[in-house]
Amino acid sequence: MGKRTLLLAAVQFLWELARFLGLFALALLRFRGAAVEDPAAVLWLLALGSAQLLAPALLALFLYNPDGRATLLPFLRLAKILQVFPVLLLSFALALRPGPALPSLQFVPPRLALSAALLAATLVDLLFLLLLTLRSEKPATS
Repeated sequence: MGKRTLLLAAVQFLWELARFLGLFALALLRFRGAAVEDPAAVLWLLALGSAQLLAPALLALFLYNPDGRATLLPFLRLAKILQVFPVLLLSFALALRPGPALPSLQFVPPRLALSAALLAATLVDLLFLLLLTLRSEKPATS
């Protein structure tokens, strides 16, 4: 296993954690009224979003045991595919629906900028998914 493959896995791991925390923070901002009214609502958000932690968990396993790549790779691809679609749907839904995407805060961009940011994150996810589908092993020549 090459250093480049391990470095890419480490970058993906950090991306996945940042992605989860970013999406969770945006959801918390969006539903802060519910969280103020019922603090246990945060637990609902965590329960619904915890599946997003599957990819970083698999990447952590890969970093711990690089020789297990062949075993983990199909599950990691599936996790990435399952992560991409809800965020992609959310970005289009935010762009098409009327009204604010988030409560009005000075540092939060308007609805279309938020959709653009989600689409950009989805493009990064698709790039990582593409890198996961490319074979890193060179075929043996005879």
